[in-house]
Amino acid sequence: MDFEDIQSKTNAVKANIKGKIKKIKKDGFLKTVQKTTKELEKVREAYLDTRLAIKYYSGYITQPYKRTAIAFNVAQWKRKYVINFLNEYNVLFFSSNMDMDSLHIAMKIAHNPVFVIWGRNTPVHISSYAEIYRIPIYYIEDGFIRSIGLGANHVPPLSLCLDKTGLYYDSTQPSDLENILNTYDFEKDSKLLEEANKCLNFIKHNHLSKYNDTNEGLAESLYGPKTNQRILVLGQVEDDQSLIYGCNVVITNVQLIKKALEENPEAQIIYKPHPDVLFGKRKELSDLSEVEDKVEIFKTPMSLADALYEVDRVYTLTSLGGFESLLYGVPVTTFGAPFYSGWGLTDDRQIVSRRKRKLTLEKLFAAAYILYPRYRSYNGLEKTNLYETLAFLKERLTDIHLSSSLSVERGMSFYNAATTHPLGLQYFAKSTDSKTIILTDKKDSLMLAEKLSKYNKEILLVTTRDNLANDEAMFVKNEFLNNIKLTSIHKLYSKPMSDAESQAVRYAKIFSFELLKILKLITNNLVHHNILAQISEGIEDYLYMEILRFNGYADMLNNSDHLLAYFDDYESSKDVIDSLMYHGEKMECFSKINVAFKEVNATKKILKEGISTNLEEEIRLIADCKEKFAAFWWGVDHQSFKNLKVKDDVVVVCGDIADENYAYSPATFKLLDVAIKQKKLKVLYINNSILGDSLQDKIKATLLKYNYAESCEVYNGSVLNFRKKYAEVYTDAEKFFSEDLLAFYIYELRKQLPTEFISIVQSRIKAYINNLAPLFVLISEFSVVMRNAKAYFTSMERGHISRAIVEIARESGVKTIGLQPQVISESARYRKALVDQMGVIDTKQKDIFEALGTTSKNLHIVGSVNIIDRMYRMEEAHSGINVNNEPTIFFAMQHSLPEEMMLISKALNNISRKNNIKLIVKPHPMQELPILNRVKNIFDGSENINFLSRDSDTYLAIAKSSIVIGLFSSVLLESAIYGKEVIVADFKDLHESIDYSELGLALKARNEQELEQLIQDLIQKGVEYRKLVKTRDSYLSKNPQFMAPYNTHCLEKFLSDSLN
Repeated sequence: MDFEDIQSKTNAVKANIKGKIKKIKKDGFLKTVQKTTKELEKVREAYLDTRLAIKYYSGYITQPYKRTAIAFNVAQWKRKYVINFLNEYNVLFFSSNMDMDSLHIAMKIAHNPVFVIWGRNTPVHISSYAEIYRIPIYYIEDGFIRSIGLGANHVPPLSLCLDKTGLYYDSTQPSDLENILNTYDFEKDSKLLEEANKCLNFIKHNHLSKYNDTNEGLAESLYGPKTNQRILVLGQVEDDQSLIYGCNVVITNVQLIKKALEENPEAQIIYKPHPDVLFGKRKELSDLSEVEDKVEIFKTPMSLADALYEVDRVYTLTSLGGFESLLYGVPVTTFGAPFYSGWGLTDDRQIVSRRKRKLTLEKLFAAAYILYPRYRSYNGLEKTNLYETLAFLKERLTDIHLSSSLSVERGMSFYNAATTHPLGLQYFAKSTDSKTIILTDKKDSLMLAEKLSKYNKEILLVTTRDNLANDEAMFVKNEFLNNIKLTSIHKLYSKPMSDAESQAVRYAKIFSFELLKILKLITNNLVHHNILAQISEGIEDYLYMEILRFNGYADMLNNSDHLLAYFDDYESSKDVIDSLMYHGEKMECFSKINVAFKEVNATKKILKEGISTNLEEEIRLIADCKEKFAAFWWGVDHQSFKNLKVKDDVVVVCGDIADENYAYSPATFKLLDVAIKQKKLKVLYINNSILGDSLQDKIKATLLKYNYAESCEVYNGSVLNFRKKYAEVYTDAEKFFSEDLLAFYIYELRKQLPTEFISIVQSRIKAYINNLAPLFVLISEFSVVMRNAKAYFTSMERGHISRAIVEIARESGVKTIGLQPQVISESARYRKALVDQMGVIDTKQKDIFEALGTTSKNLHIVGSVNIIDRMYRMEEAHSGINVNNEPTIFFAMQHSLPEEMMLISKALNNISRKNNIKLIVKPHPMQELPILNRVKNIFDGSENINFLSRDSDTYLAIAKSSIVIGLFSSVLLESAIYGKEVIVADFKDLHESIDYSELGLALKARNEQELEQLIQDLIQKGVEYRKLVKTRDSYLSKNPQFMAPYNTHCLEKFLSDSLN
């Protein structure tokens, strides 16, 4: 193959690409891309290989006596950079799986060839070929000062190591670096050591590292105050070559953490995952859940220099981070054999006998960072050195602004909805408008907020997911707290009795009303209208959050100068973008909306095409719908009556024990306990949902665990069971509901609601309608069950399935009893209780149920299984401690309320210091780590503070306290019932509908001054104290179910009597 052949092949490839482009334009973008992406990628690779081959021939013609380097395992994107590092060679690239014939052809035109392998894995046939023909094999890898950004993101390298012996991370054999360290005469090269010292100090002063793309200044806030020895464990990619070749025995990250725990039992152990894992490029292979309760796992990307804050020792396998730790003077323990171990600087658990010298840090640094790697300028055209590379990195990092090369900003523009023109971040930074909302599902959106806030912009950062707002990666640094507010859309708008809630409920009722109208029509009196009403109301809860968000987007546009919507892709954020476009048109504020995805073309496409309003689906005749439902109902109802065998006097219990959750399971277990263990009755248990087979088995295992299984049968209400039992009758019905009924329903909805809005929530509508088939089967089967039932117990009275069964029971004359599982607030979302008799928690809850329309005579104050259980725990905790008359405050933190927790913490810290009062701070078990550590920092240095861990015993701490302070945590209610003095610290006037001060169980403070006055009054047993004792006693006199001695007799009697 000569030069003309290659040129001919290049022209053919170009023609092929042009042909593909024409086909794309003809067939449409999306359709063709799906079919041809792989083929185009092959063509692209061939074209790029040919270009490089031509470049090689050009080099060979102009410099024919250069050696030929035939490179393998080099990724396509790296090749143009690797050529510049190997400028003493004519470089030819081949894939590692090239056949021998191709290799022979390459060898014919090669001059004094060498094989160059990226990484340590040499293909076997290449190794054999090299051995036969005595061709040297060299190895290349990234250097130790590489870039700003990960190589996994295709960021060009600034350094590269060419090793003619082995490779620096392969401890199984020597390498050029190891040979330098063993033999180089550093004493005779004073200039080298001076250069090393200068560069080493430059790195430390500027916090430079291999990748330089992570956050600074986070560790101090995230770690919290140092109270014990602090150990940092550096995670690695567990199947990486550096571990395979650097460890005699490869241990996992979890095993490394366990070693650190074993050797430092009293220390604060911090685990820092590998950057590739944090950024989603690689996976963590070991199961961190084994140790997550013993160590602090930081998922926030931060520089190693930052991570070393007040760290006493670093544990690692072979990570370069171990050597960087040495640069900062932190002792390092290695469990593998990285290049820097074995020279007297580290605590080594794997010995390499070849390493015979003791070296200073400067000498080791000089060899690894100056003598061993090659450095090139950013454009790759000029040879440079370490110091110049470091200076370049410092300059780039210092000068990074809104159009910088950080991955979140590279090539990114926000496309304005009004003009469809791209707007760079500089536009928003320099705009005179100040209020900007960033709506996002991306972690790196915080970087955008930080950049804009530096230009005195007020940023409201709103995530579409609650867990993202609570993620460590979204930690707002102290310097940005005044300008950046972080929340989720759920937290922003989901507030009881708010205008947003009321509006969302009104919308939701339209959906349930239209569904009920259709169901009445097609069921044609086959199903009682009361049952249909409960089925229809279920869609309100199903769509509520969608509606709340939809309305929230309008509110955001109304209250911002710019709204920046930043998402990964269109498909995952379609509902959000479509909602914004709808409101933008209706409110005539398109110019406020700016959209960016990682794929810019997707943004252009969305803004040009807008949202789809094509909802025209075939609407079948009503008579046809009636006929199909009648066939389904007759088939199911007939077989239900024929096949179901139900014992007489069975008690049906509806609850939630699938995950033994703390909110609903205790009440459900009490229902089972009374029916089975006290009344010796048989029970049919149904979980309040359509379940899969695996969950059915889980419920059975739970019943077996608590000795209910012998007397309790689990209702098999799974879709798989229905398909098997009812065969074609059921599968035909599934098709009817998912196609015919869905089309009919949407057709009717369009008469009441905007078509665009229906389009936005259509996927949720479809999901609910698809559940109607199994729900109607359940109704049919329970119509048979209730003919032999003695009673119906439920702890899920608010659920639409439970409420539908109540109506079925009522038709059969079966009495229905409900038990309130947890405290509810006043809310427009709730409905009156349907059961004949409802056991409620206290007088306040009775008032709420009456306000919802429940008849007073049907409500019985019986207490709470959960609260009585807490009283037992309180008693146990108090019995195990000595009474201390010294005033102590217990602060119950809550999750998802960062600003409120910070305000209360600052106030309590000031009050504690000023009045010398002891304070116990207890984070919520699910407390966000960034907030936890920020609160820790507030209390840092105070001798009066005892800061507990998230999993510590809450009730033991309360037992040691005399005053309990919080916002609306259930801990406040429990403490007040037990007799503790409680203060509600509501500094932001949240207007929570559950206000313990209104119940007479607590005092309320609206600011720090009021809080201090109330604390002093309680300690001195003053006027407010006497008022609190009086109102608390009044509450307990009206709620004797909570008076000592604590028990559930009232609750059990209510349930037992209902079965007589």
